[in-house]
Amino acid sequence: SACADAYSRLIFPSIEREVRSDLTDKAIYDQAETALAAAKDFRNAKTLLKELPAKRNEQVKKKNYDYAQSLLNKNLADDTTFKNVLAYLKKAGDYKDAEFLLAEVPLKRQELINEKNYNDAIAAIKKDLTVDANYNFAVSCLEKCEGYKDSNTILQELPAKRKEQLNDKNYKAALAAYNADLTSSTT
Repeated sequence: SACADAYSRLIFPSIEREVRSDLTDKAIYDQAETALAAAKDFRNAKTLLKELPAKRNEQVKKKNYDYAQSLLNKNLADDTTFKNVLAYLKKAGDYKDAEFLLAEVPLKRQELINEKNYNDAIAAIKKDLTVDANYNFAVSCLEKCEGYKDSNTILQELPAKRKEQLNDKNYKAALAAYNADLTSSTT
């Protein structure tokens, strides 16, 4: 099946790479700790041994921060991407501007969602508003992005625009029927 294929080709190798990377990082840390403990009387080995956990912690924060940064270039409107960015930024803690980004990412996401809803509404408005589905979709999109650009104004003007299109459509239908009636009565 497609799920099994996706798991075997994409998901499992990705998880395996991540686990191997974490294990390699831990092994390097453990080796350094063992070597420094064995050489505790050599020069500044005791100092380095004390500093090792803090350096490892900083490396882990950097790794999480870098991964969050790489995800920021993807679609934040996607729930999974958004949740992953937040999780990695939380793990990054006080590294660089992670705390600032943690506060800004939800705002950026909302901005992207508002922009998409606004653009979808504008596209629906350019279609025939006399069709209920187009009208309802435009209203729904504008309600979702309330306060974005001129969405509130457009939302207020939409019923009048729809009524105008309905009147225009009815007038054209009546005119066509009248002209057809004239043509049939003259023959």
